[in-house]
Amino acid sequence: MYLKIAVMNNSGNVGKSMICDNLFKTRIENAEVIKIETINSDSTMDEKISAKNIKRVFDLIDTTDAAIIDVGASNIETFMENMEKTKGSHEDIDFYFIPTSPKPKQQKDTIRTVDNLIELGVEKDKIKLIFNFYDPDYPIED
Repeated sequence: MYLKIAVMNNSGNVGKSMICDNLFKTRIENAEVIKIETINSDSTMDEKISAKNIKRVFDLIDTTDAAIIDVGASNIETFMENMEKTKGSHEDIDFYFIPTSPKPKQQKDTIRTVDNLIELGVEKDKIKLIFNFYDPDYPIED
C-alpha cells in the first residue's frame, strides 16, 4: 500500500499523536510515524524532527510506502511555510486529517488549519476532519 497522510491542527491537545499512534498506525500495514515536533512531548522515545528540516521530512516520507506525519502544534506554521516554499510538496501527501475538539478555541484553530491548507493548494476532498473528545457541554449539532 502506498499512502502518505498528515495529521495536523494549529491547536494543541486535540489528540493528534494519539490518533497517529493508536488509530492509524495500528490499521495501516507497515506504516511509519514521522513526528514533526520540537517543544511538546508525547511521552514516547520516538525521534522527533523539526519542521525547519523540511528536506529531511520529505526524504523520510519518500523512503516508506506508508507514512503518517504527526505535525505538532509547535511546528505547524513552519511546516506550512516550508511546504509553501517547496512548490507542489503538498501533493506528496494523500490526505490531511485534522482532529478537533468541541472547545471554541480548538474549533477556531481547526478552521484556520483548513483555510491554510486550501490556500496552499490542497484539494478540499483531501482534507478530513476527525471529531475527537466528546464533551456533554457542547451538543454535537454545534
